[in-house]
Amino acid sequence: MIKNIFTLCTPDYINAVNALSSSLKETEPNTTLFCYVFGNPAHQNLIANENIRIIHIESLSLPEIRGKEFSHTPFEMCCLLKPVIAKYHLLNNECDFLLFLDSDTYTYSPFLTELSQTNAKILLSPHALYPETINRFEPFLRSGAFNAGLFAIKRHHEAFEFLNWWSAMVNFKCIQDPNNGLLLEQKWLDLAPSLFNEIEIIRDPGINTAYWNLCERVLSRKSNSILINQKHPLKIFHFSGIIRERLSKYSDIKTEDRADGKLLKQLADEYLSVMDDYSDTKYHYAHEKFDSGEQITPEMRKLVLFGLSKVTTPFSNFDEIQRELKKNRLKIQESLVISQLQRLESYDRNLFFRILFRLYAKFFA
Repeated sequence: MIKNIFTLCTPDYINAVNALSSSLKETEPNTTLFCYVFGNPAHQNLIANENIRIIHIESLSLPEIRGKEFSHTPFEMCCLLKPVIAKYHLLNNECDFLLFLDSDTYTYSPFLTELSQTNAKILLSPHALYPETINRFEPFLRSGAFNAGLFAIKRHHEAFEFLNWWSAMVNFKCIQDPNNGLLLEQKWLDLAPSLFNEIEIIRDPGINTAYWNLCERVLSRKSNSILINQKHPLKIFHFSGIIRERLSKYSDIKTEDRADGKLLKQLADEYLSVMDDYSDTKYHYAHEKFDSGEQITPEMRKLVLFGLSKVTTPFSNFDEIQRELKKNRLKIQESLVISQLQRLESYDRNLFFRILFRLYAKFFA
């Protein structure tokens, strides 16, 4: 069985991909990491490790992305492209088993053989595994049952049907609107187990450990291995939203409050140190500016995404986009504010509204 791993990113995340590849050298040394890059300027040379094979997405002439370079942010484009690139890779490479890893994952022990030996044709990674230990289900109701930062497929007709369906869904809507049941490419996966027979849920707690499931997983060190719940080897950690101040900007988890906090901080510091080894070069995104040089703002992208612009060639029409934005600015800003609030964890969101209420009580009551 030929097994491939792929990731996709914009140029500014190539350093994270290098870090991921350095960990794969230790855990899956015979594997090449296929890195699909979107938005790399023609003149920009990306420096990548020897076990990385870079493919520039624009050179593939994929019809699914045509016209979306302006309306979608770089992050949204990466989300939208996951099923599209997965299908492309299977059709154009000798590959029987294909695993996707987000660029901000890091591997600690072998995992490919375990994942590829399943009889299922589609593998999905759940946000949670243990109902008796999870006391914060609400975020999963907004973000979805599965995490789209890790999935796997085999060469099989139902896997292609799944990828066709998922591609159609994200092409229809790949936006962040949890109150209406939408969260980019991820929330669509909630429907997949009822639509496709050949799906299996990855139930190894050592795979895709992240801030969102640490409430059910405790890390410990035994000899040279790191264990989850004193039993399962840590295989893949997902450092989603990692910042130097805390484990993730999306969570209020404090490592000092956990029994395994010292080990968690050590893993985070080691990961950031590996990232630092590749951070000498700064890369730019090809679709961040108008042809005339002005920066494209999130408001301008939403203007086009929401169908509020009549401009057919937005990259070359800065002045017209500016005029249309002035007419629709309030609608766009309301959407962006709501989107940011919905990204907050319940703790942060409740804190925001408590502060807002106190300010109202002080100045207006």
